[in-house]
Amino acid sequence: MKKNLLFILLLLPLISMGQWQGNMVNNLSGNEISYTVFSDLDQYRYEFTEEGMNGVVIVKPAINQTAILLVDEKKVHYTPCDGMLSKMNDPVQAYFGFLETGSESEEGHESIEGYDCIKKTASADDGTIVFSMWFSEDLNFPLKIKAHQSEGPGLMEITNIRDWKTDPSVFDVPDDYTEVDQNMKPVEK
Repeated sequence: MKKNLLFILLLLPLISMGQWQGNMVNNLSGNEISYTVFSDLDQYRYEFTEEGMNGVVIVKPAINQTAILLVDEKKVHYTPCDGMLSKMNDPVQAYFGFLETGSESEEGHESIEGYDCIKKTASADDGTIVFSMWFSEDLNFPLKIKAHQSEGPGLMEITNIRDWKTDPSVFDVPDDYTEVDQNMKPVEK
């Protein structure tokens, strides 16, 4: 009995591996936004406040869906993960979206925030490096993405990573939200 209990206690940290939260700073061409990120390995959520507006982005790659929530107005806009709106606002989807036309190469391993990360680069057809990414397989998420752009470099970094007891409801859009289109007009069903 004691051996079984000890075995279960030793497995608990492994069971929660990947269910995490952290702080993300996304700096694109001098515009810096701070987020709190929640992940359960398969999907993730960003929470942020920008110019007095509270927002949430819920990304479900398995079903190719991004939900953009305007919390104060109780509105939600759905877009595909591989859609332009997702790629413009989510550095993770920007990287993976670029791979539809670019190529990726592995550059080695580096430690970020104590996690082993695979450093990868994404290049255009002419060999120009467009993105560098440091991906943690343990967290199933990039901990750093650098965008090499002509308008100025962009940098996304995750810090202060900590365990998170998963609450599956944070990946659901509340029932009292109104679905809107890109022009913020209610979607007729």
